[in-house]
Amino acid sequence: MSTETSQNNLVKLQHLAQGPKLFTHEEATLLVDILLAVSKKALQKIEVLNTQLSYYSQLSDKKVQTQNRINQEVQSWSDKIRRLGAEPIGVGQVKIISTQKGHYYWEYPNTHIFLH
Repeated sequence: MSTETSQNNLVKLQHLAQGPKLFTHEEATLLVDILLAVSKKALQKIEVLNTQLSYYSQLSDKKVQTQNRINQEVQSWSDKIRRLGAEPIGVGQVKIISTQKGHYYWEYPNTHIFLH
């Protein structure tokens, strides 16, 4: 997945309104590269912060600050997913509502979606 591919897919999906949207299979497939890029960046940041968190004592201010940064990163990731029209389930897990019955499910680092 290249940055150029993600940007091209984002341009194709720009008509999306903020909030949940119904996706065709083609639209949901185009969304995958964007989900990969957004999730990879967030998960890398969260992994670093979790490593830092494990080094701090239970009641230290640094531990509280780091936990707050983790929470902010998770919230930021969730907000981005919602702006794309999908629904975050967990960090790296996304529900994409289908124009047909059911929904698509995507989980990092998959390059495909599943219809449920």
